[in-house]
Order: sequence, then C-alpha cells, then structure tokens
Amino acid sequence: LEKVRTRSGRDALHKEKQRVDSTHLLLQNLLYEADHLNKEVTKCLQFKSKDEEI
Repeated sequence: LEKVRTRSGRDALHKEKQRVDSTHLLLQNLLYEADHLNKEVTKCLQFKSKDEEI
C-alpha cells in the first residue's frame, strides 16, 4: 500500500513538473518575443526618412 502511495505521489509530482516546465518555456518564449518587438518598434521610431526633409 505504501509503494502505491509513493508511486502515485511520484507520478503526480512528475506531471506537475512537466506542467511547470511547459509553462516556464511558454513564458520565456513570450518574453523573448516581447523584447524582439520592442526592439523593432525602437528601430521604427528612430528611422529617419528622406521624405521627412521635403
């Protein structure tokens, strides 16, 4: 009976770790994408067109 509880607990822990890892990876991807988009916006705002001089 104790082995069953231990295995059940271990399996539940493994599933939870997988869920946390997946969520953490998603967070890292979103942070990377947000940083990339911020850099692109900065480039666009700093862009000087020759049309602005006309």
